[in-house]
Amino acid sequence: MKFGDRPIVLGAVVMVIACMVPLASAVEPTQPPQQTPPMADDVFNNIQVLTGLTVDEFWNTMGMFAASLTKDCVDCHVIGALENWDAFAEETDQIRIARGMIRMVNDINNTQFGGAQRVTCFTCHRATSIPEAAPDLALQYGLVENPNSMTLYPTPLAPSVEEVFDTYIEAIGGAEAVESIENVVIRGTYAGFETGHIDTPFELYAQAPDRRTRIFHKASGDHYRVYDGENGWNSNPDMPVPLIPNSGGNLYGDRIGALLSFPARIRENFSRWVVSFVFVGDETFTVAQGVQGAELPVNFYFDESGLLTKVVYWTETAVGPVTSMIEYTDYREVDGVMVPFFWSESWTTGMIESTLTEVEFNVPIDSARFSQPPPAY
Repeated sequence: MKFGDRPIVLGAVVMVIACMVPLASAVEPTQPPQQTPPMADDVFNNIQVLTGLTVDEFWNTMGMFAASLTKDCVDCHVIGALENWDAFAEETDQIRIARGMIRMVNDINNTQFGGAQRVTCFTCHRATSIPEAAPDLALQYGLVENPNSMTLYPTPLAPSVEEVFDTYIEAIGGAEAVESIENVVIRGTYAGFETGHIDTPFELYAQAPDRRTRIFHKASGDHYRVYDGENGWNSNPDMPVPLIPNSGGNLYGDRIGALLSFPARIRENFSRWVVSFVFVGDETFTVAQGVQGAELPVNFYFDESGLLTKVVYWTETAVGPVTSMIEYTDYREVDGVMVPFFWSESWTTGMIESTLTEVEFNVPIDSARFSQPPPAY
């Protein structure tokens, strides 16, 4: 994605169809914590097409436009929007065109596919501003398979999902050591668009089976991402709402992050497994794709040694699914368990790289760590 080095806290939030201007009530410091997800219609002005979405769903939808066209905020909004939320209200040709495109795609899906999101922004744009009409011979005669595809077909010679995860558990230390993990405390630094690529401290607390809190100590204030096993919250000083209860796919993403802290519990939390092989350069990876209920699938990628190297999952938006990806490298031994000390996390509205400096297992964690965090301002 073409983000350059612009200091854009919002990441790649672009083509904001409904110009994003926080109302005074949404940013009042004395406002009590939100107990239900705030609606974008109540937080932003001039929403004309993408109505009825929560703020976090609306944000993901902006990410779909960013990913589909590889655009940045000010590619579609005025440059002043980087410093002033009110400037998002200014109309541009790109915003007006995007409204029409959404109406067109909705009409196609409603009339041709019974309302299912079979056609999205990415269907035609595929990371270009103007869709190509002529075929690309480099794609026709090249390797066109996407290793990160949501559509995965089983490979006849692939191992069973039980074998995949047994190999993984053995590779990181064995069942006895891995299954004994009940709590995890991690400290480290991260850098990305929101930090100006400056290393910034963070800490992470996880408690089995599926509770996790991550605190980013940013220059603008502490950013909390909390999941208590059922509810999730995002308290971020750089967002237009001081505390957002996560909903839909974002809440599901919180759960996935929590489960990843406890490798021995991953397989039992998914069903309808499909196992296949994918190729990236000269390397072969085993991919196990699992599903939870009616949620979109999750892909787990393992290298030839059995180590987990990548997780890819999808979040539904009003204009189609968007992708989140976590890549793991630099495995090191901690109390008999191999832990990846470098994480590269990418999603359609941002990207960060985290370097772990300290990992502790089974240390006491105050249960209050997993309670609703304070509003960011």
